[in-house]
Amino acid sequence: MKSLTNLCTILLIVLCALSGDGNDSGMLAEAKQAKCKELLNKYDKNFFYCTKFSVGKGKAFKSKYRARFTRNMESLQKRKAAPGYENRTRVIVTLAVYEHKNWLAVMDMPGASCKEKEALAFAVEHARVPVDGKVGEGWVTMTERNWYDPMMYYLAVMDCEDEVHSVLGENKYGRVEIEAEMTQDDDQFSYEKQGTITVDTLLLIAFMALFALNCVDLNKFILKNESRNSPHYYCLIAMAL
Repeated sequence: MKSLTNLCTILLIVLCALSGDGNDSGMLAEAKQAKCKELLNKYDKNFFYCTKFSVGKGKAFKSKYRARFTRNMESLQKRKAAPGYENRTRVIVTLAVYEHKNWLAVMDMPGASCKEKEALAFAVEHARVPVDGKVGEGWVTMTERNWYDPMMYYLAVMDCEDEVHSVLGENKYGRVEIEAEMTQDDDQFSYEKQGTITVDTLLLIAFMALFALNCVDLNKFILKNESRNSPHYYCLIAMAL
């Protein structure tokens, strides 16, 4: 009986711990975090999508970034930098936030230039990324309030001025890594996630109740049949997984 109780307690603790894992299910005070990394170079790709976040009507949208190169690029800079860029310690990379309708317009412009895509952005920030691999950080939006309708925002990274090419040359290896934090009224949950919080909580309560009832029924089975050879164990393990 005691060992059964201990088993059920351990499995229940594991379930509770797993239910709190992930970016979309932590403390409400935290921000949604998304990380993306990609090469930026003149001849292959000067624009890439990073993440998206939806904001409800009347909510304030904030987006913060941390940017870095995935490796130290100083030696490459010394060998490949264009004249006048040999002593640059940072590369300017553009972060752009798009409203949904303008993002769709960008996607419908496969042959558009980088500047044409940047012109459709709702907000633009020129991030200064250290060449030595350290982190540069700042805000793309700080107090943008969405007054009228729920809105989906998209974050993209671009290099319209060929800064990366000028400082690092062809750059086949150094990826730009962006870690974005986004909130609406300092809440980590994107607008489309709001309705799922209550449902997920109710499902978790129901699941824990079924788990407890299964433990009780297993105990009755053992007392009645004086045997531990029961399918209840498989049910408990399956529920835990």
